[in-house]
Amino acid sequence: MCMSLRGIEKTYPINQIHSILLAGFESGHLILLGDGRVLSVLNYPLGQSIPIMTLSIQPDFKQQLCKESTDRIKTNVKFVVLGGPSVDSCDTDPSVDGNIAFVQLEFDSQMSNYFKLSKIHKSLDNCTTGISCFTWRDDGRLLAVGQWDGQIHLIDVYFKNNQLKIKSLGYLPSLGSLNEGSLIGEWSSTTLTKPHGPNIDQQSRIIRSCTFTKQSHFLITSVPANGGALGSLLIWDIYR
Repeated sequence: MCMSLRGIEKTYPINQIHSILLAGFESGHLILLGDGRVLSVLNYPLGQSIPIMTLSIQPDFKQQLCKESTDRIKTNVKFVVLGGPSVDSCDTDPSVDGNIAFVQLEFDSQMSNYFKLSKIHKSLDNCTTGISCFTWRDDGRLLAVGQWDGQIHLIDVYFKNNQLKIKSLGYLPSLGSLNEGSLIGEWSSTTLTKPHGPNIDQQSRIIRSCTFTKQSHFLITSVPANGGALGSLLIWDIYR
């Protein structure tokens, strides 16, 4: 099952391809599609069979030399961030890489068959909670990560000596929904604790969505309603 789908803007014309899509699947595969045709596949970037719940593509792009070409052709490079569910077994299961992964997409407008997805191995502490959404500031430098626990993780993504650098800047605690005594999250559908047992309301603190405004670069995050309480939109003034 496809869990996340994003279109890729064609900054440069690519021979005989009109539509480029990047899809993350429940099976853990990341697949690049061009007009419905598979162009590249990356297996398990988050770990063996860990589903890709959400993904986001860095808005700007870089150019670098194609390592697989003898003609020193410069390829266009886009960076993609992937998010997955909560991983409680990160320390015990070596097949689980965590719930955040960075992927490099290389393509060249002159080489119609050259598309490559590769995982970037960067040290970034993974949280135990799941990832619900991403948003990039339009300069591609700041990444905001919405989490299941209601926190917003800020990550600095930059280049130094032609190498990608990733640095955690900290967390923003969401204020949550208004009234009804709960500061954060929503009451999701009721859950049976055992067959024919009582219904138990389970609280979810998930950040539903987030986005940076253009030019002013305010960060806006959405908080769902909670048991009759009002939902809210939070506006953050950060690193503008």
